[in-house]
Amino acid sequence: MIRSLIAFVLTVIAAAPAFAAEATTSPATVSTFKKIIDWILEAIVKYSFQALGGMVVLMAGWFVAKFAAEFVRKFLDKHKIDVTVAKFMVGTLKLVIMGFAVLIALGKFGIEIAPFIAGLSVIGFGTSFAL
Repeated sequence: MIRSLIAFVLTVIAAAPAFAAEATTSPATVSTFKKIIDWILEAIVKYSFQALGGMVVLMAGWFVAKFAAEFVRKFLDKHKIDVTVAKFMVGTLKLVIMGFAVLIALGKFGIEIAPFIAGLSVIGFGTSFAL
């Protein structure tokens, strides 16, 4: 995605002097301009659904985190758990759920998430040996 964006910017920069130098519209200029417009429309169609999917995942993660935190907070209040411990547990739960939602959204945006997951497993492995 970044490579295609850089290629687009370079194409526009390369085509800009041709647009400015010619007062009349030549067939080559129209063809180049048409190719740029086609490329922009193709990129919008191709990546808009990825962006929309990522935003939907983030919003769903936010709602799930909010619902789960409220449920756990009520459960802990009902069982008379200390307020400090309850706030810590609710905050941690929200953070974990939103962390997973962000990872899934990054995958929807087209970013490779396998290294992040491998890093999390290394952190978990190291933590298990530390305890």
